[in-house]
Amino acid sequence: TALQWSNTFAGMLCFTFSYGFIRSWPNLWTPLQESMSKTEIINGTEVVIAPSMDKFSITSGYMLNGLQIAAAFCGLILPTLGNRNATFLAGIIAILGYQFFPYALETENWTLLYCLCLFTIGIPMGVVNSAGQNNIKNTVSGPSRGFATTFAVAGNTVGHFCLPLVFDWYCGTFEMTTVLKLAGVLFVGLLIAGVLMK
Repeated sequence: TALQWSNTFAGMLCFTFSYGFIRSWPNLWTPLQESMSKTEIINGTEVVIAPSMDKFSITSGYMLNGLQIAAAFCGLILPTLGNRNATFLAGIIAILGYQFFPYALETENWTLLYCLCLFTIGIPMGVVNSAGQNNIKNTVSGPSRGFATTFAVAGNTVGHFCLPLVFDWYCGTFEMTTVLKLAGVLFVGLLIAGVLMK
């Protein structure tokens, strides 16, 4: 039915902007590192100084940890807020959180960046991931549920393959500050998922 397809597509969006996003995020590390590189002259030699790639790779760890923490507590979150409201709230938090990424990187405040990754990206991702699955369980009938779940989980792959193309276009078109803010705006997909949920 249309309602089942709507909820299945909502689940796919939730996976696209949780695991799919985390798997795509490393595509921005090299452009970020290059944008933060500084050229200095040391003993008459021009030297390029850039943050270590390790500093960027840690961000994915914080996002994944936040996702796992939220998933562990979704038994408390989802019954209180409901799948739809939890997804809306998570989308808003992720969009707003990403607006602070440029500041954290410009000031090289790695602690702030890691906190943003944990609290404003990882935890909302964990909530939407569980909300998407829970919504399918509650709205898609038994015989169609296996397909709906598989289709939703395919959002992980959709995100992994499509979001790097978006990031490449962003990096080729905008300054890095704008790229990061636009990466956050992608979480509008979670607001759409919330609208599609029953």
